[in-house]
Amino acid sequence: MRSGLRILAAAAALLLAGCGDPPQESGRPAAGDRGGAALNVILISIDTTRADALGCYGNASVRTPHIDRLAAEGTRFAQCISNAPVTLPAHASMLTGAYQFVHGARSNGTFQVAPENTTLAELFKQHDYDTAAEVAASVLGRLYGLDQGFDHYGDLLDADRDDRVDTTYHVERSAATITDRGIEFLRARTGRPFFLFLHYFDPHEPYDPPEPYRSRYSPYLGEVAYVDEHIGRLMDALRQSDLADRTLVILTSDHGEGLGQHDEPTHAYFLYDSTLHVPLIMWGPGRVPAGRVAEQQVRLVDLASTVVDLLGWEPTAEMQGASLVSLLEGGDAAWPEAGYADTYYPAVVFGLAQLRCLRTNAWKYVHAPTPELYDLRSDPGELTNLAAAQPERVAAMRAQLRTLIASSPPRPAAGGGRIRMDDAQRRKLEALGYLGGGEAEDVIGADEDELDNFDATAPELKDRIDVLRLNNDGARQTSQGRWAEAVRSFQGVLELAPESGSANIELANAYAQLQQLELALQHYRRAAELQPNDALPLYSIGEILAFQEDYAAAEAALVRAIEIDPAWTAPYAELGRVLMRQKRYADAAAILEQAVGVADYDQAIRVRFARALQAAGQTEAAEEQLRTACARDPELASARLWLGLLLIQTQRDAEGIELLRTAQRLAPRDVRPADNLARYHMLREEFDEAVPYFRKAAELAPRQPLRLHNLGTCLRQAGRADEALPEYVRALEMNPGLPDTFRALLETYRELDRGAEGARACERVLEKQPEDDRIYVIAADYLDAEGDPAAGLAAVRAGLAVRPDAPRLLAACAWRLATAEDATRRAPQEALALALRAVELSPEADPQVLRVLAYGYAASERWTEAIETIERAQAVAGGQAGISVEALEADLARFRSRAASSP
Repeated sequence: MRSGLRILAAAAALLLAGCGDPPQESGRPAAGDRGGAALNVILISIDTTRADALGCYGNASVRTPHIDRLAAEGTRFAQCISNAPVTLPAHASMLTGAYQFVHGARSNGTFQVAPENTTLAELFKQHDYDTAAEVAASVLGRLYGLDQGFDHYGDLLDADRDDRVDTTYHVERSAATITDRGIEFLRARTGRPFFLFLHYFDPHEPYDPPEPYRSRYSPYLGEVAYVDEHIGRLMDALRQSDLADRTLVILTSDHGEGLGQHDEPTHAYFLYDSTLHVPLIMWGPGRVPAGRVAEQQVRLVDLASTVVDLLGWEPTAEMQGASLVSLLEGGDAAWPEAGYADTYYPAVVFGLAQLRCLRTNAWKYVHAPTPELYDLRSDPGELTNLAAAQPERVAAMRAQLRTLIASSPPRPAAGGGRIRMDDAQRRKLEALGYLGGGEAEDVIGADEDELDNFDATAPELKDRIDVLRLNNDGARQTSQGRWAEAVRSFQGVLELAPESGSANIELANAYAQLQQLELALQHYRRAAELQPNDALPLYSIGEILAFQEDYAAAEAALVRAIEIDPAWTAPYAELGRVLMRQKRYADAAAILEQAVGVADYDQAIRVRFARALQAAGQTEAAEEQLRTACARDPELASARLWLGLLLIQTQRDAEGIELLRTAQRLAPRDVRPADNLARYHMLREEFDEAVPYFRKAAELAPRQPLRLHNLGTCLRQAGRADEALPEYVRALEMNPGLPDTFRALLETYRELDRGAEGARACERVLEKQPEDDRIYVIAADYLDAEGDPAAGLAAVRAGLAVRPDAPRLLAACAWRLATAEDATRRAPQEALALALRAVELSPEADPQVLRVLAYGYAASERWTEAIETIERAQAVAGGQAGISVEALEADLARFRSRAASSP
């Protein structure tokens, strides 16, 4: 299910008065060529990295030699302040030069960088640059708008072919992958100038650095050191190329990490420097002074203004930052030092007060119901709140904050950056019978003036710190799959903060993992009430209801999720599945076409659309979509898999098989290509060709015994019964309750003339499956065929001792008692009683059980009833598998003959 928190009210931001470019002093070396159209730019963001996590910022506990060298060869800014301890708003400010209340991306998940914004990448494209990005986390996926202006935007949609890291609720691309892609980009340069944005996510929780960093450092610092290694690889590649002397490198982070300071283990909840103070290093031989340290406070919103100033371009109307060029040149006169940050996460997660802060070189003011004021020179750890002692300073900074917000530029997009459904999307959904007309609820605060939400009135998180501790316990337990413990933690959160929609979602997630679906539904529904503009709980409700086959209710929940968050493709995909299960293929195709319309970049959703088209009988249209997906994403294995299957189904085997082989190469851990290649050859009796694919499928799905069964069957068909035998044995060791595998195992023993081993196998399987009536019957049939009918009868009697009302066992025993060649084992009356009981217990007329009953009557020489029962069996047989019409006709002729000859 989708992870991430949703915002319910508009946050605030700040335009700082007088924040234009500072005057430049004469007589200083130029920081860069103002007409430098040929200057390349690489922006590196290492997510969740505190400034003091690096050696060059004074950390003696960790070695970060490559970043330290970058600082030594460039300029380090000692005090760079983020505008948000949250990933999307901070990165959006880097790339637009605006605060979050202007660019509109207020939080992770529901908001995006609206297309009305102008990003750095778009400015570079306007100046004929090549642009590329590689991002490591879903929160920066192209869905959220940061892809504007990039020729290539690599994100988690590329993860199938990347070295990626998967945990319970996080999927990220590793530092090795991001650097690999960055180096590939550099090596492909042909002389055109470029802008490259690289985002690393490794220091974000959960911390799990590889060796040797795991052993050397704390988990968090180990992740930082691991990223440093790959920054070194990237810089080595750049230095060894002919690009270095005309490339500007900017290294920074979106926010820091609490690491327990101020009772904050991670980030997003408070506005202390532990999560706002980030590194900022600029490097550019001949353009950026080496070894310089700028002590003045600077901000992430200054980056875009600095880049356009270095390149001699005009800033956009929304850029609120100041150019840092004068600081690169050594000047500091009239520097606009104030910085702004906010977080709405306490409000979003717990229903508690949002926070804002204003920070200067010397002071920090936190605007909250209980204000905070810190003297950063004497108290850098922000341990002593001076607000009560200095009310005049608090009042002045509060007034400055209001004034600066009021004088900010307008948002370029109405409604901020909230993901919305446009009129065309709405009309299409209404045409499908959805929505019922009317507008969706507006986002709370999205169209309000920022000052309408200036003051928070809810209780503060710092006064309810147990809420945060329990929430972080639950998050850690969730990441480790400790679901029962997570349930207790999030129940504790809700006891203290009952209006927390996020805690309801997390508790519901844990219940879902424990298969307690009704409890999960209860809490998802409560979350939907608390967060009416959040699609996530509605999507999750739809998933569970679909699993429970309540398709109408699932459909309603998923449609509402789509209405709320029309750019999120997961609800479309799940709704498509719901419609497909109901065989409403045309409706499924229509809804998935909507998904393709809102996420044309997502070739995986295009593949789903194609599968729905094919199910609806639109084979040509399906093929067109699959070929489009293949062309747009040459490494998407699923597109080649389904196109290959479609071509095979339409008798274009050669191309189809080649596509399946390509899919297998592209996704070597996906079992489906091997499985389908195996079945293809098996159906054509090309058993030797099929065996390697069946073996590969079994290796890829080692916990699926049916794949071992398929491998064994193919080996038998290839005349390699001795190789098939261990595959059947392994399958039954995993799951003894596989009757077809048990039967195949016994048949293989017979083929190999190893009957005694088969008998022992019967004993072993029966010990493990004492309640399975099918196993007793299969064992009995085998023992009969091995010439030991007494043992066969004993097997079914043993089964009846365990399952006295199993029709299959009653019939099997009755048959043997009625038809035994050895008169001492024949028991007509018992056979008839057992057969009558089997018929009584069969849920509907079973021709095989009726035949047994007929033989029970025959054994008692009750020929008229035997004939009538066989005729009943013929009437209901109707060509059913497992019974021969000819056998019933022969039985009828035999019974009539005996009836005629009886006195």
